[in-house]
Amino acid sequence: MSGTDANGQPYRYRYLMLRGPLFGAGYNETTLPMGQQLLPLAPLSAAWQARMGKTWTVTNESPATVPSTLNGTPYATLSSLPELPGYILVRNSSYDDGSPEYQLLAPLTDDRAGMTVKIPANVGRDLYELHFTMVGGNETLTIGSWVYEALVT
Repeated sequence: MSGTDANGQPYRYRYLMLRGPLFGAGYNETTLPMGQQLLPLAPLSAAWQARMGKTWTVTNESPATVPSTLNGTPYATLSSLPELPGYILVRNSSYDDGSPEYQLLAPLTDDRAGMTVKIPANVGRDLYELHFTMVGGNETLTIGSWVYEALVT
């Protein structure tokens, strides 16, 4: 898939397609994109390297809410993958059922990371970006409407 985005920048994406029965009906088949080829990125900056391996806990959620009561305080972790240098793997557990969500992001600046996956249909939905700010001398992480602080160990 190739074209020009809204800013006039060219793009080209290569997808892994899956062909199979339409939602298990068995009488009709559909073809859907299931994965995207990613290009190598430059190594992570020192600012991003310093955040890898830290656990970030939610600060704007009451511990009395149902998800927190059932699953503990929501948290996120940042890590990297040796197979995809330059990318950031985020594990985020701040969903209603407490189940972990993983997303691969690319650094945009030293304080922002954006979506890398641009897959049409369901597997490209519900993606987020990361944003870091300094509040009272402490670095905070924002994912959607959740605000996190690094867990001090």
